[in-house]
Amino acid sequence: MLKITVRPDQNIEGALRAFRSKMKKMRILEDHCKSLRYEKPSDQKRREKRESKRRMRKANRFAQR
Repeated sequence: MLKITVRPDQNIEGALRAFRSKMKKMRILEDHCKSLRYEKPSDQKRREKRESKRRMRKANRFAQR
């Protein structure tokens, strides 16, 4: 559950910005868009493999620092 609390001194634009960034981090919108249309099992495996490679490259890049 995503929850944003707006303080009395905070404007609505700031709260919306925080809401959008939390949605992006939790990947809510991506998951929703993926569920809108059918994805063939072979395409799903291909996408997951591609994402896995990307995560591994990112992890290796940060491990080298």
